[in-house]
Amino acid sequence: MTWTSTGTISAVRLEYSTDSGATWSIIAAAASNTGAYLWSAPNVSTTQAKVRVMSASDAATTDTSDNAFRINPIVVPPPSDTISIVGGNHQLGTPSSTPPQPLRVRVVDTGGSAGVQGAKVTFAITFGSGAHLNSSSGATTTTAYTDAAGYASETLVLGASAGVYRVEARNDSVTPAKSVVFTEYADGRDVPPGGNTLGQGWRMVGANKNPSGWNLKSSAGGLPNAIVYEWWAGQPDVSGLNNTKYYAPSGDAVRGRAYWVKDASGGRVFVPSDGTATADTLSIRLSVGWNQVSSGQYFYVSWDSGAAFDTSGVNDTVLPQNQRLTPYRAGLSGVIQNKIYWYTGAN
Repeated sequence: MTWTSTGTISAVRLEYSTDSGATWSIIAAAASNTGAYLWSAPNVSTTQAKVRVMSASDAATTDTSDNAFRINPIVVPPPSDTISIVGGNHQLGTPSSTPPQPLRVRVVDTGGSAGVQGAKVTFAITFGSGAHLNSSSGATTTTAYTDAAGYASETLVLGASAGVYRVEARNDSVTPAKSVVFTEYADGRDVPPGGNTLGQGWRMVGANKNPSGWNLKSSAGGLPNAIVYEWWAGQPDVSGLNNTKYYAPSGDAVRGRAYWVKDASGGRVFVPSDGTATADTLSIRLSVGWNQVSSGQYFYVSWDSGAAFDTSGVNDTVLPQNQRLTPYRAGLSGVIQNKIYWYTGAN
């Protein structure tokens, strides 16, 4: 805002009105009389704004803008709401059961810590077959609305197959939608029938608890008729296994170690309820040489589909399908006959 003055006036009082002069609010009580002042107008809506300038020491020496002007407010969009998991993540249950805690989220305004009421949250199963949401509906996608504190929850029923299940919870009240993902576990790993075909049907498994009196050939949680092998660098070479250090373990399984399992009929491998769950951090004692290890959770590798052999002779990360052989096809072609392969991390 600018003005002119005559005489000796060292300081001026600046005021504004949003109702054509009926009431006034102060801008500056004693600004230097330079003839100009940088003013940030209030964030209000009015067509009756005026300003006036007066001597800071003599209110009778004053002047007001001749005409009213408009102030258009800046419309600040509300902050996007965030969504976070508050309970029910990473639960372990038996197949076809309901984990003990519901899947619970909270929607909070990013401008503060208050929960947002009435936000639309969509729950959807994104991984794992046979599971459903809401024990009475059998649905794989449901909708919930947050309560007065911003919370919403849903119930998951695990599928009949052992393994991992994932559920996305998406806040559909904002654009773009924001989401979080729950990961749940049906205890155990299903080993498919291995048949009698040489080189097929092997699965590498590991335990998710500290086994107590349990091994992969036990009648409780194991496969009594399975073939089980473990690699241990401390073993002497086994002539019946191409002079490798694979051997058939006779004792209890150990969490953090991995085992190759094959069973003609297939079945479910799991650590019984007497196993004790432990933290995700896991220490594994290694022997000199190669060691076969697993993670602290259920570990599962399919030899039939999880491994492929490059027969192109070129270190290429993208191979034509006819040059990427499954172990079974590689065995038929003689590529891996009487050989054991270990992957070192190089192409």
